[in-house]
Amino acid sequence: MPTFCLSQIAKFSELRLKPLSEKFNYDSTTIFYPLVKLDDNHIAEKINDVIRKTILFEGEDEDSLVSLDSALQSQANDVLTNLSYEIAFNKKGILSLEFYLEGVAAYPTFWKEYLNFDLKTGEAISTKDIIKEEKYNEFIKLVTARKAAAMKSYKFEMKKELDAKRITKEDYYFAMNYAKENCNTSSSLEKFKLSKSFLQIFDDCEFPHMWLALGPTIELKFKLSSIRQFIKEDVYKKLTL
Repeated sequence: MPTFCLSQIAKFSELRLKPLSEKFNYDSTTIFYPLVKLDDNHIAEKINDVIRKTILFEGEDEDSLVSLDSALQSQANDVLTNLSYEIAFNKKGILSLEFYLEGVAAYPTFWKEYLNFDLKTGEAISTKDIIKEEKYNEFIKLVTARKAAAMKSYKFEMKKELDAKRITKEDYYFAMNYAKENCNTSSSLEKFKLSKSFLQIFDDCEFPHMWLALGPTIELKFKLSSIRQFIKEDVYKKLTL
């Protein structure tokens, strides 16, 4: 993959590891950790530092002298069993990444992380960098309305599952009470990914592990053309042209 001038596009290399076989019983490589490569090494380092802190659960007080290889191997030996990533967008100076992770602590679990960067500065991109300032509150209302509709549909479907006796009354009432207390209809725009066609917000309501299957699916995916009025003109051009 070529690198254009002005860091318009990123290249990648990977660290590939197997989890500790004695502990997790994996025979093949399941950890694929990305390293961003740019013409400007300083900017690449800024981006890779954010990825490291996010994926390896490191805080500001972590020992920065520990090599990435050692830090990643430590996670693979301790808790991390799978890591993969998707490059959702990578052109016109914008990079959008989605990470899928699996680990084992008290029980197996999986989760996703989303990171977005300005390749010219190395700074993280937030939705405030994408949405017009004067339209931001209106956009939040749009996302919140979509989330509320998804929760209404979820409650209707769960009642159908109960009536058909595919779930128990105990499961139904637990799900309804948990959703009421924890899946409010206000929205967070912190987690998102970009593509040439969509802006997708991730504001899921994750249930406890034992009841994970009872949780709602909330899709907050917006076609760029349908929300063009909210997006800054220069950003819209970068994403769609």
